[in-house]
Amino acid sequence: MAERIGFIGPGAMGAPMAANLLRRGFPVTTLIHRNPGPAQALEAQGARIARSRSALLEECPVVLACLPTSAEVEEVVLGPGGVLESGQPGGVFVDMGTSRPASTRMLADRLGARGIAMLDAPITGGVRGAREGTLTIYVGGAPEVFARVRPAFEAMGRTVLHMGGTAAGHLTKLLNNMLSLASMAALAEVLPLGVRLGLDPPLLVQALAAGSGATTMIPGRGERIL
Repeated sequence: MAERIGFIGPGAMGAPMAANLLRRGFPVTTLIHRNPGPAQALEAQGARIARSRSALLEECPVVLACLPTSAEVEEVVLGPGGVLESGQPGGVFVDMGTSRPASTRMLADRLGARGIAMLDAPITGGVRGAREGTLTIYVGGAPEVFARVRPAFEAMGRTVLHMGGTAAGHLTKLLNNMLSLASMAALAEVLPLGVRLGLDPPLLVQALAAGSGATTMIPGRGERIL
């Protein structure tokens, strides 16, 4: 039977990710975080809701966190009842947010001293990818730890890449974001220029999406820019 997975951060991205874990047969325990609705929806699909963070950590050898910032991840790890204090030696903590690599290395060192492994596994693909289980997941950490958690990653993502050691996943995600922002900036210049030159806006979006300069930004962002 699959290891029970603790899921911290069942928000817009996290809730459908946890739902995909449940659909693939993983036992999941989650927490109520601000809005109780997502955790209760997961409970209706078979998840448990832990009474506290420490209770979740005590019953789950693998814990995934999908949180917005490094500060929130650090609080989950270092705060009262957090992973450092209540996590299981021999367990794994996975940060699936877009965090600072320096913070990731610090947390991995602190957890490693307690016998808890850490993976950084940021995601890309948006809410639709989270719902459909087609996310791309960039993973950093020890190969044997990655192999242990890989089946869970494959329940949530279509493309799962082990990028190297600690923080390699977060470094890859930051580079991906840089490229994405550069593409968006270029699109914001090119599309208005085409309109000023007299081209039909919907046809221009269609043409660029089919050309050699196409990016995934064009189908959704192109219409909004115009």
